[in-house]
Amino acid sequence: MDETKLGTTLLNYLCVDKTQNEAMSTERVAIVRDTTKPVCKLNGSAKVTHEAGFAYKDHGCVCHDSYQGKLTPVITNNVNIDLQGTYVSACNAQDASGNKATTVSRTIVIADTLKPVIALSSGQQIITSSDASDTSTLADDTAVSNPAGEKFKKYDAMLWGV
Repeated sequence: MDETKLGTTLLNYLCVDKTQNEAMSTERVAIVRDTTKPVCKLNGSAKVTHEAGFAYKDHGCVCHDSYQGKLTPVITNNVNIDLQGTYVSACNAQDASGNKATTVSRTIVIADTLKPVIALSSGQQIITSSDASDTSTLADDTAVSNPAGEKFKKYDAMLWGV
């Protein structure tokens, strides 16, 4: 009997003693079943931080079954790259015998970690500092103030609280 092949095998037992006396033959049915779960393993880290607003592609996982070998994993996630937060990507597989692997999961933290880049435009001119020589294209140069009370002209580029 081949114990590596799944299924049912009919076994016939026949015994003969030294003097060639035969016992009554006996038949047995042997069933080889796959009751072992597949195993899944993540590719990459179990926790990743990803920049908000940029496309996310999961690193996936690999799943292996003792009888079938490599299985195609099922990966599910609800990652929203436009909403900062913590998300979970889950990986699982099932073999032909119906055995389900233990789910492995990855935690994905979507975070905004990039500092903003500030530039003001006036007509065709890009103004990045307060020493711009052509202020005639601006609608007005009304002074504004930051939370510290410092005054700046409208065309100054200031960013505070970052």
